[in-house]
Amino acid sequence: MGWLRGEGRKKFESSLETEVEIKDRMASTVLEYVPTTFAPQDETSLRAAEFVNNLPSRSIAHAKWIKPIEKHSPNQQLAFLFMDFRDEAAAEKVLRNGMVLEKKIVWPKKKLPEPRLCFKCQKIGMKHRAAECTQEYNTCGHCGGCHRSNLCPRDTNQAVHCVNCDQRDHGPANQNCPRYIEV
Repeated sequence: MGWLRGEGRKKFESSLETEVEIKDRMASTVLEYVPTTFAPQDETSLRAAEFVNNLPSRSIAHAKWIKPIEKHSPNQQLAFLFMDFRDEAAAEKVLRNGMVLEKKIVWPKKKLPEPRLCFKCQKIGMKHRAAECTQEYNTCGHCGGCHRSNLCPRDTNQAVHCVNCDQRDHGPANQNCPRYIEV
C-alpha cells in the first residue's frame, strides 16, 4: 500500500481508462477542551503541533473546530476539534499519549462513524440507503408524515417528530434520541 501513497499513485491513476483520484485513508480523532487560541486552519499551527508532539512531518492532514469559531461564545477559551491524521501510527501515538496544543495537554478520542440513516424511511442504523429502501412511501424527517422532508407542510414552530422512538422533541437524526444512542 505504501507504493500507492508515494511515487506509484500518479502512475497508477494515469494507467486507468477513466479519470480517478486516489484519496488517502485518514485516522480521524476528536480532541476535547482545546484552547481556542489554536488555529486549526493555519498550516503553520498544524506543522508546529507535529513538531511539539514529535510526530512525523505532514502527518496531520487537517483540523477544524466542531462548532465554527464564529459561533463560539465571546469568552470561550476551550472547544472541541476534529483532527485527521495521514499517518495511522501518529494517530495511535496521540490517542495513547495525548497531545500538547497551545501548552495544554489534550486527550483525543477516535472519531466514531455515525449510524446510517435512510432518508426515505428515516430509520436509524439501517443497512440500506434511500435508493434501496423497500418502504413504498417517503417518511418526512420533520413531522413523520408520508411525504418527502423537503415538501413538509408543517409550520416551523411545530415540534418535530422522531419516527425511531416516537417522541416529539427531536428529529430522527438527533444524537440524543434513545434509538440513536442504542445503535
